[in-house]
Amino acid sequence: MLTGWLLRRVLRPMRRLSALMVRREPGLLTPLPELLPWSETRLLIVAFNRYIDRLRVMISRQERFSADASHQLKTPLAVLKTQASVALASGDPRLWRESLEAMSGTLDSTILLTERLLQLATIKRKEQGEHAFPPVDLHEIVHNSCFSRLQQARSKAIDLGYEGEPSTVTIAGDGRVVERAVRESAG
Repeated sequence: MLTGWLLRRVLRPMRRLSALMVRREPGLLTPLPELLPWSETRLLIVAFNRYIDRLRVMISRQERFSADASHQLKTPLAVLKTQASVALASGDPRLWRESLEAMSGTLDSTILLTERLLQLATIKRKEQGEHAFPPVDLHEIVHNSCFSRLQQARSKAIDLGYEGEPSTVTIAGDGRVVERAVRESAG
C-alpha cells in the first residue's frame, strides 16, 4: 500500500505533463508551463521549451524565405503577363515576335531566379546539418552543361563542345549549384 501511494506520488508530475501534452493544440509553439518547479519533470520541460524555441526560429526562417521567394517571383510573372497582353492586343506579327522573344528572356531570368532560390534553400538546409555534401561527378556536369547549351550556341553560330577525355573527377558539393556555375561560365 505504501509502495502504491509512493509510486502515484512520484508519477503525478509525469501524469500532469502527459495530460498537458495531450490537451495541447497541434502547432502550438508556446513554452510549456513549469507544473511543479521542484519536480523531476522540470528538466524535461526545460528541454521541451528549448526545442520549441528552436522549432519556432526554424519555422520563422522558413516563412521569411517563402515570403521573400514569393516576392522575388511576383515581379517577373507580372512582366510576363504584361508582355503577353501587349502581344495579344496587337495585330502586328513583328510585335508578336518581339513580345515572344522578350517573354522568352523573362522566362529564362525567372527560371534562373527559381533555381537560385532552390539552391539557396538546399544550402541553408545543409548548413543546418541535414546532409553532408555528396561527391559530384565534374566530368558529367561539364558534358551535360555543354549539351544543354548546344541549341542556344548553334542559334548564335557558336561552336560549343567538350573534348575532354571521360574521367572520374569528383568534388564535394551540391550538384545543382556546381552545374549552374558551369552552365553560367559556358554561356
